[in-house]
Amino acid sequence: GHTDVFFANNQIGWAIGGGGTIRKTMDGGTTWVNQPSGISSWLLSIHFVNDLNGWVVGQNGIILRTINGGTSWTNQSSGVSFTLNDVYFYDNQIGWAVGANGTILKTLDGGLTWSIQISGTTLTLNDIHFSSSQSGWVAGDDGTILKTIDGGISWTEQQTGTLSNINALYFIGQKGIAVGN
Repeated sequence: GHTDVFFANNQIGWAIGGGGTIRKTMDGGTTWVNQPSGISSWLLSIHFVNDLNGWVVGQNGIILRTINGGTSWTNQSSGVSFTLNDVYFYDNQIGWAVGANGTILKTLDGGLTWSIQISGTTLTLNDIHFSSSQSGWVAGDDGTILKTIDGGISWTEQQTGTLSNINALYFIGQKGIAVGN
């Protein structure tokens, strides 16, 4: 199954996976403690903006948020019921999640409310990254890369020259790298 890991700094990090598992380390990964997620779904992606504020997404449209470093997690209503593969927050308020059926969700209020963005595809989307509050990219199946320059209001397909699934991407400014099957 899928798992993910995120470190806020060189000591504090989290790992997620099946059965609603969330584990935290405070010593750079030497020891890990379980954090109660309250759910049993597969968790697929985790992102923190600092050592206190983070989000997790997974199967069945699950979105969880913590404001206390993972001591407690609260369910946020995504408005969708299918798998969300990745979550990315630009800051404490502005964030996105992507997943099955070309789904792109955006929040402007830390995840209290999520709105569906028009991606222009029904393919599974696997990864999302923003290099600013306006410039972002999404990677997906069948060689899909989408780009926005308006914070996700509109997305345009990029030419990748491949039909292989693209599983992850990362950008610094306008320079990026994408990896896949």
